[in-house]
Amino acid sequence: SVEAAAYMPRFIMAKDTSATPVDCLRNKLILQDRKYYNGNTLVTNMLSENATTIRYTFVIPVSSMLPGKQIKTLQLINSNDNICAEITLPETGYISTDIDASLLIYWDLTFANVSDTPA
Repeated sequence: SVEAAAYMPRFIMAKDTSATPVDCLRNKLILQDRKYYNGNTLVTNMLSENATTIRYTFVIPVSSMLPGKQIKTLQLINSNDNICAEITLPETGYISTDIDASLLIYWDLTFANVSDTPA
C-alpha cells in the first residue's frame, strides 16, 4: 500500500561504542539501491515471483564519517525516523571512521514463515 512505503528502510545510521551511543555520521544516509531475491536468485518481476530477501545497499562516504569514532551499531531507519532494524557488532568488533575510505554496506533482510522454521 501507499502507506507501507513510509515504513520501509530508507536510511542508514551508525552509532559508536560508548556507554551512551552517539552518532558516527554527520547525518543519516539515504539508500543507494534495493534488490529482491528468492534464495540466491534475483527477482526481476515482483508481480509474478516471490521474494524472500531484500538487499539494501548503502555507501558511506569518508566525508560523512565523524573522525575518531568506532562504529559499533548500524541502524536501518524509515521515512518516519523509526528504527526498522539494528545490528550491533560483536564485543571486540567495530568499524573505524578513520579508515580514509568509503564504506559499502549490503544489508540483507530475509523473511520466513515462523511455522516453516525448525524448532
